[in-house]
Amino acid sequence: MAATAPCETRADLQLRFAAAPDGRTYLDHQFSRYPFHICRAQYVDPHPKGLATIYLQSSAGGIFADDRLSSVFHALSNSQTHITTQSSTVVHRMDNGDACHNVQIRAEENSFLEYLPDPMILFPMARLRSSLLVQMHPSATVLIADAFTSHDPVANQDHFAKYQNETRVEDLHGNLLCLDRYRVSGKQFSSGQLGVMGKNTVQGTFMLLTSTPSATGLCELLRRSLQSHFNGYAGVSTLPNECGVWVRLVACEAFTLRSAMQEVWAVTRQDVMGRRPHHRRK
Repeated sequence: MAATAPCETRADLQLRFAAAPDGRTYLDHQFSRYPFHICRAQYVDPHPKGLATIYLQSSAGGIFADDRLSSVFHALSNSQTHITTQSSTVVHRMDNGDACHNVQIRAEENSFLEYLPDPMILFPMARLRSSLLVQMHPSATVLIADAFTSHDPVANQDHFAKYQNETRVEDLHGNLLCLDRYRVSGKQFSSGQLGVMGKNTVQGTFMLLTSTPSATGLCELLRRSLQSHFNGYAGVSTLPNECGVWVRLVACEAFTLRSAMQEVWAVTRQDVMGRRPHHRRK
C-alpha cells in the first residue's frame, strides 16, 4: 500500500520515518516550531538493529493556558522507531482557559513504532484535554503509553481542575478498532474514594497495538511480571477487534508507576522483538 500524508498538515511537530536500504531508520521529513525541539536520531538498541530513538524536547517549560499543541508521527513501511520525551511534562495552573495536546500516529505496512512519553504532572487548577489517534496497517505494530499525576508544590491541598484523555485506534481506512477515554476532576482524583483512586495518586496506561495472534499469551506474561514487580493495582486485558493488549496501572508513588511501566514495556518488547530494550538515559 502506498504511503499517504498524515491527515493534519498544520501540526506544530511533524516527523516522518523511513527505512534506509541497510535497514536503519532515519528521519525522512521533519518540521517543528515553538515549543517543540528534537535532536538527531540515536541508535541505542543493539536489537532490533537500526531502530531510531527520538527524544522530544520543549523550550516552554511545560503546558500553559490556551496552548493548542499538535504532533504528527508518520512511520513509513518497514521503519522502526522509539519516541519518548526528555522528562515529565508539567501542566501549569490555569485560572482561565484550558490547554489541548493532540497527537496523531500513522503506521504503514510492517512498521514498528513506540510512542512512550513520560507522565504529565498536573499542577493545581490545570485544565488539559489530551487526545491520541493511531491509524495503522494490519501488519504494523504500535506501542503507546500515557500517565499522569497530580502535584501541589506548596502543599495547600489544591488539585488540578480537570483532565480529559482519549485514545482512538483505527485502520488506515478510518474504521474504529478500539477507543479508550476518560475524564476526571482533581477533586475526584484526590478524594480517596474506593472505585476512583483510593489511596493511589498516579495512573498509567499502556497499549500494544498489533494484529498478531499472541495477545492472550502476552497478557499472561504481563500479569505474572506485574505480580512480581509491582506494588499497586493493575488490569491487563485484550483489546476489542483482536487489535492488541491493554494495561492500566494505579500506584501510590510516581517512582513505583514508572518502574512498572518500564517493566511492561520491556516484557512487551521482548515478546514482540525477541529482546528487552536498552535503557534510555534521561
